[in-house]
Amino acid sequence: MSGIGRLLVFVVMILNCPGIGAAADHESGGGRGWYKGNTHCHSLWSDGDEFPEMAAEWYKSHGYHFLALSDHNLLMRGQRWHNVHDRDQPVAPPVIEKCRQRFGPSAVETRGEGQQLQVRLKTFEEVRAIVQEPAKFVMIEAQEINGKCGEWQVHLNAIQHADPLDFQAAGDVVESFRVNLRAVADQAARLTRPVAVHLNHPSWPHYHVTAEDLAELTEVRAFELCNASQGANRFGDAHHPSLDRMWDIANTLRITEHKSPPLLAVASDDAHHYQQFAPEKANPGRGFIMVRAERLAADAITAAFNAGDFYASTGVVLRELHYDRKNATLRVAVEAQAGVNYTIEFIGTPADFDPSRSPVDVPPKDGKPQRPVFRYSDDIGKVLARVEGAEASYRLSGKELYVRAVVRSDRRMANPPAGESQVEEAWCQPVGWEKWLAPPATRP
Repeated sequence: MSGIGRLLVFVVMILNCPGIGAAADHESGGGRGWYKGNTHCHSLWSDGDEFPEMAAEWYKSHGYHFLALSDHNLLMRGQRWHNVHDRDQPVAPPVIEKCRQRFGPSAVETRGEGQQLQVRLKTFEEVRAIVQEPAKFVMIEAQEINGKCGEWQVHLNAIQHADPLDFQAAGDVVESFRVNLRAVADQAARLTRPVAVHLNHPSWPHYHVTAEDLAELTEVRAFELCNASQGANRFGDAHHPSLDRMWDIANTLRITEHKSPPLLAVASDDAHHYQQFAPEKANPGRGFIMVRAERLAADAITAAFNAGDFYASTGVVLRELHYDRKNATLRVAVEAQAGVNYTIEFIGTPADFDPSRSPVDVPPKDGKPQRPVFRYSDDIGKVLARVEGAEASYRLSGKELYVRAVVRSDRRMANPPAGESQVEEAWCQPVGWEKWLAPPATRP
């Protein structure tokens, strides 16, 4: 089997998975339930401003159940020393003192003195030994694989793969993603544990990945719908669609043109800054996923992610998420908070949608041409039903290519990023699409 073929196997087997099945209790114990986590953040190992153990401790102390630290183009292995006077990443004395106060006087190992003073960064295994706690908090090894294809940024996260991977560029954006996805797939093929991948912040820094790219990249099943850091361009602009709109365009094209399952939506905080909390900082805690897994363990969390049994959120937590396949009914219920109002929308594309599209005249940026953008019919990603309240159900007619639910609240996020998501929301994965991938003669 080719590397891409193996990737299709390991990323997800959603056609026969439980998906968003029977509701489970929201628990933090060792059994099947909902687990809160983040799959994209950084530490001093790359361009973050915090020791990895302190970054992990932040999530643990704020109610997260799992964390995948995903520093750039490396895994946290081997000996790494960091100069505390580094021009781009200085480590102030209070940062060192805070770590020692939390983990003991010997927690930070140093060498040299004066301008040559360095601190040793703990490896993933060392961090896991410090912060992991059975039935409470688990660490998952990960890496952000990133680089440029010409002018365009290409970023993806690999989770639970075997060895660090160097970024590889190819002829265009799609092929650059593919060659790196293939490298992950080659490692996954020789492992007995599940490995996951998601594509990162497609509209950062300036719409470098298009909806058509997301549709064509059928090898990847998940992407960051909400990278809750400043500059992610989630809402688009006069010439570019929002990421919610891109998701619907990509899903429609994947199902109809590529005969491929729709994309799964991820929310992350892409945290880099732990010392100062402000709208213009990439702080922890803004975006996360809730994964329904058999137990709180790295393999179980990764397997559930690959099965699509999770939802994305910036603060809304669901009490129930259930798709009754027999009755083709999607039900969503919020863990409602006092004084907060909720709106639940069911969004999808009808099978008889208008497929026409027209090019958008995108002006150059800094004198350079930009990626092509197309405007599609309003049939794509239509609001099929809207309910004002904390729970709602939608019965599919059988004429939708897919249906997804989004919950929006009127409660402001505790620390919203500048120019991005400001209120607490949750996004559920698409349902009801399987029959459109079957040969016409076998469709129910």
